[in-house]
Amino acid sequence: EGSKSFTKEICDAARIPTAKWERFDAIAPALEFVRRRGAPIVIKADGLAAGKGVVVAQSVAEAEDAIRAMMEDETLGAAGRSVVIEECLTGDEVSLFAFCAGETAVLIGAAQDHKRIGEGDTGPNTGGMGAVSPPAGFDRATQDAALDLLVRPMLAEMVRRGTPFRGVIFAGLMLTEDGPKLIEYNVRLGDPEAQALLIRLQSDLLPALASVADGTLDAADIRFSDEHSVSIVLAARGYPGRPAAGGVIEDIEAAAALPGVAVFHAGTRRDDAGRLVAA
Repeated sequence: EGSKSFTKEICDAARIPTAKWERFDAIAPALEFVRRRGAPIVIKADGLAAGKGVVVAQSVAEAEDAIRAMMEDETLGAAGRSVVIEECLTGDEVSLFAFCAGETAVLIGAAQDHKRIGEGDTGPNTGGMGAVSPPAGFDRATQDAALDLLVRPMLAEMVRRGTPFRGVIFAGLMLTEDGPKLIEYNVRLGDPEAQALLIRLQSDLLPALASVADGTLDAADIRFSDEHSVSIVLAARGYPGRPAAGGVIEDIEAAAALPGVAVFHAGTRRDDAGRLVAA
């Protein structure tokens, strides 16, 4: 997750399907590359950029602006000093999650998050306005097949390198006409995907996490409901720019009392009058 070029190197070594790519440490060859390849094209800051390091450029000019912003203006700091430039994959984007330890991977499930702020998939991208689990057309058998194609070979390659991975893998996938291809690996549960996934967990989470840590994952009791779930994010006015603090949030208790509904809080507080408000 900390280096997109490292992810690509692992994919190449393990023969994991992914977008064609090049890494650049200097701005001139990066600009020449996008002019030669054309658009649409994807520009990624190589390092961690708090979810803001990817630009899907619809024109060469947009790609050039993204490269200059990252590499010349350093809008993303050290994260953007090197960039990865990829072909633009098309299809439905989904996320696949698994508990992993060594070469063992146990499926958590899949989700599809919706990032744009506005109705009808409009407006700027956010950290996620909600998620559906499982995504339409990506059932358990398809998820298992994707785990074999895109996650287990990566785990085997990490073991081969002497750096076995233990933790949660969150694999971003594109379901292309040629089959699923890897977009990225994250080493965490996603937000808002985790809310849609873990609410379906029927066994205990703590022993599952302990089995990842101590290498007994293959014997762990991990069970998920077959029910579908949806998470919906209610964000403060102004998000994803500068959220306005102090907005009153009402009827949370009534929502939480509905059958099958759970309410999770982040960025909230009680004001002096005891009202729940955006922090």
